Amino acid sequence: MKRALVLAVPALTLIGLTACSHPPEETAYEVTLEVSGPAGETGTVRKSTSDSQNQDPEPISVPHHDKWAPMGGAAKFVVTPGSPGSALTCKVLVEGEERVTEAGKPGQPVTCALTIDGPA
Repeated sequence: MKRALVLAVPALTLIGLTACSHPPEETAYEVTLEVSGPAGETGTVRKSTSDSQNQDPEPISVPHHDKWAPMGGAAKFVVTPGSPGSALTCKVLVEGEERVTEAGKPGQPVTCALTIDGPA
């Protein structure tokens, strides 16, 4: 009887601990994408985040400000100018803190890539 009790107590403890564990929480972060360049310039932005992979390009006009709350993880924003002579700059802020700024060359796409997570 003592042997059965000795084996049962650790088994019940293990079951109790397993039942109380929770999967890790996913966190959404406030992300701001700013696109700058010649006023009135047009172009497109393609967003790819952990919860929305490879979205279709969205048309924009400069200056452009977009704010939303994706889940944390890898993110990439590709900004393409609408005319061959224009260069655009993308800047990404997470929770109000600047994380990446990239300046493009005339007529070429510019990519801002980062990991979205808590304050730096």
